[in-house]
Amino acid sequence: MSGQEQDQDYDRTKEVVEFDQTKAGVKGLVDSGIASIPRFFIHPPESLSTQEVEGESQGSSCLVEVPVVDFRGESWGVLVEKVRKACEEWGFFELVNHGIPPTVMDELLEGIRKFHEQPTEEKTRFYSRDMKQKVRYYCNGNLLVARAATWRDSLSCDYRDGHLNPDELPPVCRSVFLMPLFFFSGDFMHIFLGPTYSYGAQNKTQKKGRKRQEEKGAIDQGIACPF
Repeated sequence: MSGQEQDQDYDRTKEVVEFDQTKAGVKGLVDSGIASIPRFFIHPPESLSTQEVEGESQGSSCLVEVPVVDFRGESWGVLVEKVRKACEEWGFFELVNHGIPPTVMDELLEGIRKFHEQPTEEKTRFYSRDMKQKVRYYCNGNLLVARAATWRDSLSCDYRDGHLNPDELPPVCRSVFLMPLFFFSGDFMHIFLGPTYSYGAQNKTQKKGRKRQEEKGAIDQGIACPF
């Protein structure tokens, strides 16, 4: 069968839906002993720039300096502006001198790892694509529409309507997941809410000010690829 005929026979939507229905995520694929990476995880050639393809073929690499937001000695307004700029231009940034002990961050990452290392049947009750669900486990938020999926699973917590009920969190990582919230309060959270109000769109929610904080945290787990 030619490559063109294989392309015509390939039903990406069917393969993605069947994968999603397993509720096992990328970790489930690895645990099942797959012999090859599913096609929907592979970027089609046309989505890769010539520069990227050439760079990989030549084994070249480049150093990228990620924006750093330093909490030490900066005013609230300056921090908001730095976060806004980093979000607009990069989409992410490194936060330093934030006051959260390294032990707390290490324990959080270890708790998330333990969640993803659980047997599939222990995680499936949290698997959902319903964004209204406060605690949910999923593989790729845009899985059903992305040109290529990312090799990762995620655990998301949404506490926009108040403090998250601890009983809603997975038992294996409940205590460590709540710990950082003791540090995310007051001006700390307002700094990250600030960029929402600085983009210029004056809708009804913005005019009401910060009466309703919309806070969400998601932690991705990269899964070691067996190939």
